[in-house]
Parts: sequence; structure tokens; C-alpha cells
Amino acid sequence: QVVGLYQKMLEECRMAESIEYLNPIFIEAHNLPDAWFQLQKKLWEIDAYEYPVEWGSYPGQLRREFDFACCRIKHPGLRPLCDEIPPGLSISPPTTIDRIEEYFQTYILGPGKEDNQKYSYGERICIQVEHLINSFREQGFGHVKSCIEIARPEDLVDGKSQPCLRLIDSKIRKDRIANVYRLHFIVYFRVWDLWGGFPENLG
Repeated sequence: QVVGLYQKMLEECRMAESIEYLNPIFIEAHNLPDAWFQLQKKLWEIDAYEYPVEWGSYPGQLRREFDFACCRIKHPGLRPLCDEIPPGLSISPPTTIDRIEEYFQTYILGPGKEDNQKYSYGERICIQVEHLINSFREQGFGHVKSCIEIARPEDLVDGKSQPCLRLIDSKIRKDRIANVYRLHFIVYFRVWDLWGGFPENLG
């Protein structure tokens, strides 16, 4: 009986191994352009998931995407923030430094929203930034209570528009080699346009 039970368990394990689960992708990059390039390359190297969009902003579009991607960028502030596409390739650049700066000023730092917008990132981020700064200034660096939330429960309830950027977590850690403190951001996006959205949003 024990042998039979053991063989049954082995067979169930073999079956489980053949099932496709959500497969995470991990990238370690030097700067933003390096991260963008590595992810573009990886998306076509792996057997990524493809499906036709049935509902949302792009119905009917064929989408190819990672199940889950985690990207660690060692020097995110290193310039340039985006790569330029060499001339003569007939490829539009995913973004430019001017577009990154405009996006940051109007959509990330801008506390308001346009009449046709249900929300803006800035509207939800700006009211939390001062509290985030004060949490480090008044409580020191030895805590993990500095997470900016962008998503709200009603975003899902109304079924219309959900922010792609969900949260911006922040941690201050001591760089033991340089003997300085560094501010780290951990951002979570539920979905991303890898070509244009990734370099513009992170830039």
C-alpha cells in the first residue's frame, strides 16, 4: 500500500510539473535603457503568453506579455534616461527626454486632472509625498511605513478605469560600501506598454 501511494504521489508531481503556471522573469540592469533593452529582448526569447484583448483600451489587439516581470535597476538616475533609436532604422523612438520631463511635470507632479480624466497619478501621489518625506524626517529611516498608494478600491468597483501604476514603495538603506544612505523606490504596475510606457513612466 505504501509503495502504491508513493507511486501515485510521484505521478501527481509529474503531472503538476507539466502544467504551465505564471512564470516570473528577473532582470538585473545597469540603468533604465539597459533594463528596457533586456526586457524587449527577453519578451521574444521566451515562450511568452499571447492573447487577443477582449476588453479594455485595445480590444481586438493581439497582446504578448510576461506573466510577471521583476526588474532591479542599479543606477536608475544615470543619464541618458532613454535610448535614442539610431537614424535610418525607420523605427519611432519609444520616448524622448522632453516627453519624459513633460510627463513628469504634468502627470506625476501635477495635482489636478483634465476634464476628460477620471484620475491622474499626480492627483493621488501629490497628497501623499509630504507625508512620506515627514515619515523619514520625523521617524528616521528604520521603518517600512512609506508606501504611496495610487490604486483605490472604487477603481475596480466602477469597472471603467484602473491605474496601471498601483503603488510606489520607498525604503532608505545604508550603502555600507559608500557609507551613505540611499533612497530606493519599488514600483508596481499591474500592466505596462513595454515599448513606450516603460521608459516614459520610469524615466
